[in-house]
Amino acid sequence: MLFFIQSNLFSQESLALGVFQDARLMFLGDERGNDAGTMDLLLRLRLEGKQKKIGYFVFYLSYEHANLASTLKRYSSSFGFTFNNLSKSNKFINRFEFTPTVGYGNLNRNRNDSIDKYYNWSFCEETSFKVNEFMKISFLTQLMQRSDLKRKKSNNRRIARFSCFIGTVFNI
Repeated sequence: MLFFIQSNLFSQESLALGVFQDARLMFLGDERGNDAGTMDLLLRLRLEGKQKKIGYFVFYLSYEHANLASTLKRYSSSFGFTFNNLSKSNKFINRFEFTPTVGYGNLNRNRNDSIDKYYNWSFCEETSFKVNEFMKISFLTQLMQRSDLKRKKSNNRRIARFSCFIGTVFNI
């Protein structure tokens, strides 16, 4: 019985690939010396579960690459739920999808010919607009643990950083 419930909830219904760019780094830069136009690319492979009454479960495998002063690479996985059937009468509202997720990953920073590794968590919310059956325009907000951004060498506190990404999701 448990196997049937698990396979029904998590059976793969479709795949999607999302390509995102950090909006702040693209248009404004940041206070750490990264100019406007700095590439921070986030690729997300999305496995979608079966449609339920108001949405479906999702699982992500992600890769982020940022050309910062010291290159950042992050590999992660996330799990969440997509709400996509919020109105029984308004088809325009149902073209929007809202996906909160929680994730865990490995962040690598290349500094002074060495690679520093950090394990970290993240919380995301992705809001997507279905352009057509194969493409969505998405806005992704992310709160991520950034232990690589210690404020002082003696301060070992964990820092959380908020980011906003814009991108496109393609159904495969």
